[in-house]
Amino acid sequence: MAQDVLETLNHLEIDRFAVVGHSMGGKVGMMLALAAPERVSRLLVADIAPARTGHGHGAMLDRLGALSFPSALQRREGLDLLEPVAGSRAVAELLLQNIRLGDSPGWSIGFDDIARDIHEIEGWPDLQIAPYEGPVLFLRGGASPYVRPEHHDLIRDLFPQALIHSLPEAGHWLHAEQPRPFLREMMAFLHQSD
Repeated sequence: MAQDVLETLNHLEIDRFAVVGHSMGGKVGMMLALAAPERVSRLLVADIAPARTGHGHGAMLDRLGALSFPSALQRREGLDLLEPVAGSRAVAELLLQNIRLGDSPGWSIGFDDIARDIHEIEGWPDLQIAPYEGPVLFLRGGASPYVRPEHHDLIRDLFPQALIHSLPEAGHWLHAEQPRPFLREMMAFLHQSD
C-alpha cells in the first residue's frame, strides 16, 4: 500500500509531502516514511503503533459482515443500521463512507478482502531498516489500547523524533469521536516549522 501511495504521488509529480494516517492508514504512513524518508516532510500516526495489533476489529468485522442490507438505503437508515455495531453515531458516520447508498446498497470497499486478511492487516513486519529521522507525532486515543507504554521503545527505535500525545476522551476512532481536539493537534503539528 505504501508503494501504491508513492506511485500515485509520483504520477501527480508531488515530490515532498506530509502524511497523516489512522490505524491501517497509519501503518501505511509509517512504511512510507521508512521506505522513502527523503519524500516525507512529517508524519502523523493516529492511534496505531509499529506492532502487531488485534483489539476487536475481527469481532467488529464479523458483525459488519452479518449486516443485511435492505433493497434501498438512505443515509439516515444507514446510520441507524451501523450505530449498534459501531457503538456510536460518530463511528457509524465514519463507517457509512464505505457503503453504497440508494438502490442495491452494499459495501463500496473490498469488505470481504479486508475481513479475510484482517490478521495480516493487524500485523507489522520485522524490519531491518534505517529509522525515519523526521518529525513524527503519534496521536493516540486515551481510551484506546492500540498505543501502549510498551510500544514507546518500538516507536522511538523507528522514529527517534517521535512525540506521543493522547486525546484523553477518545478511543481508537479519535478523529471521529473527538474531531475538534484531533484537528487542533493535527494542524499545530503540520504547521510547525522544521
